[in-house]
Amino acid sequence: MPLPKEGQSKEDYIKEFMTDPEMISKHPDETQRMAICEDEWKKFSEGQMSREIEEEFTLDKASDIAKPTINDQIIKVFPSGKHFIEKLNRELNFDQAFFTDIQSAFSSNTLSKPIIDKDHGLRRGQSESFGDIKELINRADGQYAKIKLNKSGVELVKNGSYRYISPDWSGTTDTQGNKFKAKLNAISLTNYPALEGALPDLQSQVQLSKGNSNINIVKIKNGGIDMELTKLNEIFSLSGNDSLDIIVEKVTELQKSRTEAENKAIELSKELTAIKSEGLKKEAEIFIKEQVQLEKMHPAIQDIVMNRYVLDKESVIAEYALIPGKTVKIQNTRSPLDNTQLSKEDLEIAKKAGYDLSNADDYRQFEINVLDKKLNKGGK
Repeated sequence: MPLPKEGQSKEDYIKEFMTDPEMISKHPDETQRMAICEDEWKKFSEGQMSREIEEEFTLDKASDIAKPTINDQIIKVFPSGKHFIEKLNRELNFDQAFFTDIQSAFSSNTLSKPIIDKDHGLRRGQSESFGDIKELINRADGQYAKIKLNKSGVELVKNGSYRYISPDWSGTTDTQGNKFKAKLNAISLTNYPALEGALPDLQSQVQLSKGNSNINIVKIKNGGIDMELTKLNEIFSLSGNDSLDIIVEKVTELQKSRTEAENKAIELSKELTAIKSEGLKKEAEIFIKEQVQLEKMHPAIQDIVMNRYVLDKESVIAEYALIPGKTVKIQNTRSPLDNTQLSKEDLEIAKKAGYDLSNADDYRQFEINVLDKKLNKGGK
């Protein structure tokens, strides 16, 4: 289809379009052909008016490192697991407890929000920001950030000046005396990341484009609009003659589906975290009760140990294993495989309450919640 050219008058374009053999063949009705021609000229004239704005966010093919954007982007900030940091000469463990600490500081109203800087400028007193960090998202493979680059940030990324990011974090205390184990101070654009090889390069993470679409469908070329529809039609298995609007609709549907899937995954992750936390609290109650009975722990610190157990179960167990305790028989410890010690009344209570007495954890919970209370009241 003939497209308007820069410097071409409307009259010349109409003449070229209306007499083009292929257009006459495809659109024999002159009125319909004229309507299509007028529509193409309108797109061209609107494109000319907005060309200055468009070019600010569009790359020519030779420098197409990343398609620039003003949209929010999601990038990986911390990879899960243990990683040796050569600059620090030590190994760091980025686990869910660490991510929780980072989230807690990020959500606090008493602390400033982290910024996007370059070359760790924040540590050197350079506070220029290249974008905002809007949200932190925990996933199985690490912690991600939803960011929005400003104009300066887009320029640094799109021209390839900076290829990686490097997180900057530390412990801190707010003006009210509240201590935070780990606060994200900045996400720094850099070419020499401390987490070498643990994070993907920035260009592969940031999909930059103008508008709401993450696919650069329209290019500005010599003032006209060059619509590369053939390849996109192949990608979406369309007829080959579908319009740009139909392809944009397809892309929008895919983006919506992806967003819904991501939101569902986040909700499931939150539910699993809550279930895991509840299970750990249940374990902690049993563990703490045993330590108190062995006189290894003072009852007054039960809540503190409970919180520590949920965050770092192994360390707490190892710590109390080293503390000498009295050699005493833990009261009311019964074999979950032998219920002959229980009365018919106890068995009936367990059944109604839904306890599976053949399960060790259920049995110990039954001890804590039912049998011990009866003993404290003077029951059998």
